[in-house]
Amino acid sequence: MIYSETAVVKKLDFKFLPGFAAFLLEHHLDDVVREQLRISREIKLPVLKYFENIPENDLVEMAKPGHSEFLTWLIQNRADEQIAESLRLWISDKLQGVGRDQVAVEDITLTSFARKQSYLKFLPLYTASAEEMLGVINDIDTYNISIDTAASTTYIDLLSQRLHQREDQLLEAQALTHTGSFVWNLKTKRSEVTPELLKILDIDHPDDFEGYMNRVYPEDRVILNAAI
Repeated sequence: MIYSETAVVKKLDFKFLPGFAAFLLEHHLDDVVREQLRISREIKLPVLKYFENIPENDLVEMAKPGHSEFLTWLIQNRADEQIAESLRLWISDKLQGVGRDQVAVEDITLTSFARKQSYLKFLPLYTASAEEMLGVINDIDTYNISIDTAASTTYIDLLSQRLHQREDQLLEAQALTHTGSFVWNLKTKRSEVTPELLKILDIDHPDDFEGYMNRVYPEDRVILNAAI
C-alpha cells in the first residue's frame, strides 16, 4: 500500500494494461487526447469550464505531456504510485490550470469515465484477442475503482478542511465584533452555541431554553419568542 496525505492507495499490479498503454503512447497519443477531450465535453465535465477560452489545438498540446506521463506510469506498472502522486499535486494545489478547490466531486468519476471510453475506442486496434481485450478492460476498471475511491476520500478531507477554516473565520469574526450565534433543536430542546455567545451571556456551558430566556432583556423576549 501507498499512503498519500489523505488516502491509502492499494498496490496495483496489472498484467494487460502496461502493454496497451505502451501502444497508445507510441501510436495514438494525440488521437487519445482529442477523443478524451471530445467525450469530456459531451458529458459536460465541470472542470472544463476553466479552459473554455483555450483553442482546441492549444488545449490538446497542453494535455499531451500529462497524458504521456500518465501512460508512462502505466507502462512501468506503477499505477498506485501515479495515483498517490496525482493526489499529492491536488492537495498541494499544483494541478495544471485549475485550483485545488475548483475540482468538483463530479470531476472524479466523469474523468475516469471519459478516459476509459477514449481508451476503448483504440482497443480493437491493439488486439483481436477477446481474452486480452477483457484483461485490459478489467485492468482499467480496477484502476478506476482505486483512483475514484482515493480521490473521493481526498475530496471529502479537503472539503472538511475548508468547512473548518470557514468555521474558524466565523468564530474569529464573532470575537472581533462581540456577536454570537446558536442553533436550537426544537425536538431535543438542546442547543449548540459559539464561544462568544457564552461569553456575552456570561455562562460556561449551553443552558436550557428557560435559562437563555432569563438572560434576555425583557423587552426582547417577545421578539425572540416570535422568531423561534
